[in-house]
Amino acid sequence: MLELELPPRTFGAPPHVHSSEDEYFYVLEGGVDFLDRGDVVRATTGSLVVLPRGYLHGFWNDTDLPARLLLIISPGEFSDFFDDVVVEIRRTHADDPEAIGGLIAQAAAQRGVEIHFDKVPASAVHLLPK
Repeated sequence: MLELELPPRTFGAPPHVHSSEDEYFYVLEGGVDFLDRGDVVRATTGSLVVLPRGYLHGFWNDTDLPARLLLIISPGEFSDFFDDVVVEIRRTHADDPEAIGGLIAQAAAQRGVEIHFDKVPASAVHLLPK
């Protein structure tokens, strides 16, 4: 279980598919858009979004206010992903979106997660780093 803060106008995660984990997002504060297979759904404070393994999904904050989420990952071993990515970013001194994206993609692939930047909805493309 993790608490996430998602700044305004940012991606939380690009479209991706987990082979082994289910994710449950509870919106504590704000509004977050979720890609659930082919649909974009806006979740606001008090909403629960369930994204089972095998489903294409992603999430982002396209509002002017920060959002806070509670994320439950089952099984819980995947939570190491976030720590591992931060360690690699610090170890390699990655400081640009392309380098950080590469580290995230590498760590994801090692855990059976496929990232699909080509599936970013047209309504969210403006949030991608240039």
